Amino acid sequence: MSSQALSEASGALLQFIRGQRQNARLLQLHFPREDGPSALMVANRLDATEGLSRDFHFVVEVLSDQPDIALKDVLGKMVSIELLRDDGSSRFFNGHVFEFRFVKNEGGFAYYDMVLLPWLA
Repeated sequence: MSSQALSEASGALLQFIRGQRQNARLLQLHFPREDGPSALMVANRLDATEGLSRDFHFVVEVLSDQPDIALKDVLGKMVSIELLRDDGSSRFFNGHVFEFRFVKNEGGFAYYDMVLLPWLA
């Protein structure tokens, strides 16, 4: 695929995500207290670890159209990741942001990693 075609495809995808927000996505990212940054943030991947008598550990790959989201706008905030199941029901993964870092900027998207843990971790 040529670089021009790739650029056009990523631009179209970015416009789609901006227009649709998170509608009909398998993973949806929410700030339940509505105190998150104003930037568009979409959960792209979730790596969830849970166990008996252990704290959960969720790593979320987040896509945004802004590569300059401030750490202070995200750190310590409560986040809920909603996973849409095959049967139409939802499974929620809730935690507080303990780590948030910029990973890369590629194809018009800024990639971030967000680590969610229990508040008393």
